[in-house]
Amino acid sequence: ERIPADCLLLTSSHADGHCCVETANLDGETNLKKKTAALTPAELESAAQNVRFVGVGAAPCLRCEPPSGDLYAFRSSLELTNGEVRGLGVSTLLLRGTSLQQT
Repeated sequence: ERIPADCLLLTSSHADGHCCVETANLDGETNLKKKTAALTPAELESAAQNVRFVGVGAAPCLRCEPPSGDLYAFRSSLELTNGEVRGLGVSTLLLRGTSLQQT
């Protein structure tokens, strides 16, 4: 499945929270690259429960740097409802034009 726009991998159906993408359209490499989700499925469910209990305005906050031409550098952060801040990098970034191969 082709990725239609740049996005972050917030979670995956894999218990360890990963997926594999092919980046041949961007860099010519045909080997699969492993991407790691920001949250495991269990962590996502916990975050969703916190939002339901705390109410509107308590959603996690995502901050990303502006677009860049560098395929190998990216910085962002995800602030969860419990105040925990996770740094996210290129390992969570799914670029437009790549293909999702394994979920």
